[in-house]
Amino acid sequence: MLELRVEDKTIPLKNLTIETAICCQALLEFLQHTESDELDAYMLCGHADAVQLHPAAGVRSVDDDGKLQKMYFQSMMQVLLEIVTSYDLDDEVGRENLKKVLAEMLACGDLGEGNVKTIMAIFERLVGDVEERFRFCVDLINAILGPSRADVSNTS
Repeated sequence: MLELRVEDKTIPLKNLTIETAICCQALLEFLQHTESDELDAYMLCGHADAVQLHPAAGVRSVDDDGKLQKMYFQSMMQVLLEIVTSYDLDDEVGRENLKKVLAEMLACGDLGEGNVKTIMAIFERLVGDVEERFRFCVDLINAILGPSRADVSNTS
């Protein structure tokens, strides 16, 4: 499935997917939790053009874990949004609930450009009227900015 061979020591960045990154991360975590002697033999090392598995101390930084978590979250959100995109949106109750969910996603999450584009494509199908969609987006932006934004337009 991941098309990795035992003799592979590097994974070119163009071939690196969320699945291979998670697989490598899981391998290192498994070796770490089992206190295996093999842990000292492997470590992920990022280079400009490849990710390399090489002998090392197996030390990972918190920043690397955060990047992997963000990649996993982005990938998971993309899959979920693709599922939503495939649904027929004729149910009015479902449409209103979906609007709320998508608005919460836009307001609370670091979704990445691809996921935001997918959400906006769903909104175009969900809310056909351009004016209504515009009002919804303006209301969403105002809700996000909320109390942190001071209204200076009425000052004399």
